[in-house]
Amino acid sequence: SRGINAEYGALELDERCSAAHHWKAVLSNACSGSAGLKNQFKNLETMRYHLEQAIELDPTDTDSMTLLGAWHMELLELSWVQRNFISLFCTFPNCSYEQALELFLRAEQLAPAVSLSNSYLTGKACFRLGRKTEAKRFLEQALDCHAVTKEDQIVLEEAKRFYNSSF
Repeated sequence: SRGINAEYGALELDERCSAAHHWKAVLSNACSGSAGLKNQFKNLETMRYHLEQAIELDPTDTDSMTLLGAWHMELLELSWVQRNFISLFCTFPNCSYEQALELFLRAEQLAPAVSLSNSYLTGKACFRLGRKTEAKRFLEQALDCHAVTKEDQIVLEEAKRFYNSSF
């Protein structure tokens, strides 16, 4: 709650602050999960808006690029039933693997092989688009990364599973 209040305050003070938009997206997403499914679905466009604003205000914000790309990927990988359920509460957001890949590649261009998550998601998006050679290269890049945090370890395990089931 304190974090969200701080981000609202930061945006009120300066709507041109990229970091405030980034954290508004992250925190609103985290809090919407505890507010029920309907609010979580309605928050999808809010999260997208703030990540897009963060990137527009800071075109070098690779974290927001990766998060927005992940936003696309997560929605695209929902089942037909889940998509239709979301549509009961709001219009299903426009998203694509192409848009996700563009964001991941921009982040990769700015910070090559720095982010385990970005390398994994770039490979996964390439695979979904039938670009298997590129997918393999990015997934192997992810597998060469060292897990520093607990989150990194989870992503590394996901990357291993995806690589082993795909190649």
